[in-house]
Amino acid sequence: MKKFIVTLSGILIFGSTSLMAVGSDVEANNNDITSTIKNSSTIEDSTVGMGIKASDSDVEASNNEVTTDISGSEVKDSIVGIGIDASGGSDVVANDNVVVSDIKDSEVINSTVGIAVKASNGSTVSASDNQVISNVKDSKIKNSNIGLSIKSD
Repeated sequence: MKKFIVTLSGILIFGSTSLMAVGSDVEANNNDITSTIKNSSTIEDSTVGMGIKASDSDVEASNNEVTTDISGSEVKDSIVGIGIDASGGSDVVANDNVVVSDIKDSEVINSTVGIAVKASNGSTVSASDNQVISNVKDSKIKNSNIGLSIKSD
């Protein structure tokens, strides 16, 4: 299993995405990702953990372990955990993932904590047998999803 660990404190993260694919075959399997971003940090328009944006691609993102600790932070318009945005007829498989998020004492606005899947323009997504655990103690949550969010248009 591949391991990726990031620890940051008291910073601003703005507009970051992990993986983009157009017309490709992408495999992002068996990864162990740990992100610690806390102590008055601001996360905006970003993905913390694992992010995949695919157009006209075959993507497999399964058997991953994503652990995030963003306690004491402000999160806006972001994804904490695993985010998949599939368009243009992409086929995405995201099964058997484990996502653990600690967002205690945080403010979460217009965001998803856990797994966010968006499918559009004829894309198909399989998101099965995933485990999502979130600690939201003493947090302010507005217009957000905690757990698994699936949107299709």
